[in-house]
Amino acid sequence: MLGSAHGDVSPLVPKCSPGGIPGVTVVKTQPTGLTPFAPGVPTQVVLDESVWGTRCGDGSPFAFWIQLASDGNPVGNVVSHMQGGGVCVSEGQCQGVLDNAPSLFSSLDDDFSPTGILNPDPLTNGFADWTKIFLPYCNQDVFTGGGQLNLFTGFSVERYGALNARAALRVLRNILAGEMNDSLPTGFRPDLLKVVFSGTSAGGFGVMFNLHHVLDEERWVHSTMVNDAAFGLDSGSGLSVKTLGVQAQQQWATKLTQPPYCISTDCAQGDVLTVAHSERLLGTPEQVLLQNSNQDDQTQVSTTAWPNTWSYINRVRDMYCANNTLPGVYYWLDALPFNLHTYLTDDTDYFTRDIAGVALADWVEEGVFSPGTLTSLAEEGTYADVPPPDPIYLGVLPFDCPTDD
Repeated sequence: MLGSAHGDVSPLVPKCSPGGIPGVTVVKTQPTGLTPFAPGVPTQVVLDESVWGTRCGDGSPFAFWIQLASDGNPVGNVVSHMQGGGVCVSEGQCQGVLDNAPSLFSSLDDDFSPTGILNPDPLTNGFADWTKIFLPYCNQDVFTGGGQLNLFTGFSVERYGALNARAALRVLRNILAGEMNDSLPTGFRPDLLKVVFSGTSAGGFGVMFNLHHVLDEERWVHSTMVNDAAFGLDSGSGLSVKTLGVQAQQQWATKLTQPPYCISTDCAQGDVLTVAHSERLLGTPEQVLLQNSNQDDQTQVSTTAWPNTWSYINRVRDMYCANNTLPGVYYWLDALPFNLHTYLTDDTDYFTRDIAGVALADWVEEGVFSPGTLTSLAEEGTYADVPPPDPIYLGVLPFDCPTDD
């Protein structure tokens, strides 16, 4: 039937068969001159658009980094990290990015940064010796784009974020398949992988939006998801996350790549998506969603159009009390009395910031290695003190549920 319908009765050769990486070009290693894909060597690769259907915002090829596990360590233990970098929707916003940070529309110049969750020191980082994949952010669509061109006055933006990320994960899968077929009696099986799927800021929303792909399409069932500083809470304004959900489906083709169990425009909202994800988590003990942030996060306040800091903090606290008991969902919610955005890629913030004596790095590792003992952690902090410590916190209300200070 397939031969008749296709019109070509020659033998079929699956282009994405495990171990095959057609249309992949090695660009460089870090440091340069090392052997590509050697254990512990960060290797930048570029994908051929005609094979993988990938593209950055300025039309350039999508490139990313892979570093296989160091010698003697399981190659199937994987840390995946999605880069942050804001979002632009309107012509004016995107023109501003083009004028001030054009590199946010390309990926070829992005380097591999061995810090935070990608830190190579085994005395510091429980994932130091794991395989790592770093996914640059180059479409300004929070890794949701389904392959659409936005035409503006004098320039255009390609929205391929989800397609880029998923293609990179398939390339990683095929490379790992080749390695595991050569080294394991069982050969490659997706259930042999242990994966930390993480992202910061725009990449954190990418984690939320692509979680189902990792679990259902790649079938990496032993995966832990880490969303750093990307709650995606709706402010109710004209530029809110809910409004973005409508625009993204129309302009970025996100409905093609959304989770099949959450395809309404409201699913752009992080709290809505969290509830939907919760119903399909815990297929294995590691299958949990970890979400962390400081409560005073001016980037989240501004990019999701909140009128002031205190109203955003109150909404974060309401979200925590409503969702922290959802199956498979956990929060680490800091209360530093100053602005801090993202933790996972900074050695100081990731390894030393703590709640009730539990550093974020230790909490993430517990979610991966001992999820059965994991609990949500949140700090009341000094935001709601009387008199307030800073005018921007005037109006912050205490948590309406127990916290850890």
